[in-house]
Amino acid sequence: MAKRNIAATKLQEEDALIYVGIVNENQNTVLQTRDGYFLRFPAAEIPEKKKGAVGVRGIRLQKNDELEHVYLFEEGTESRVFYGEKEVFLNRLKPAKRDGVGTKTRK
Repeated sequence: MAKRNIAATKLQEEDALIYVGIVNENQNTVLQTRDGYFLRFPAAEIPEKKKGAVGVRGIRLQKNDELEHVYLFEEGTESRVFYGEKEVFLNRLKPAKRDGVGTKTRK
């Protein structure tokens, strides 16, 4: 049997993979950018795509900003991370729609 390589993503030269994992519809997704924008939305808003698809946008990035972290947590659980010196409670972020700008958090 011959081995074949299959492209799983269509990443561009400057792109990087941030997160790979199993997501269930009961979870919330939080995207964090390098400049401190946080966007929380239900994981159910992420559509499934075929292997040849490029993907879907999760957050609208500001100029020269980039995605830094992806967090998942179950509804009803407390989840917190640190951004700089500040503690951010992910479950207290205002829920929004996927493909938004997010909320700016100070360090």
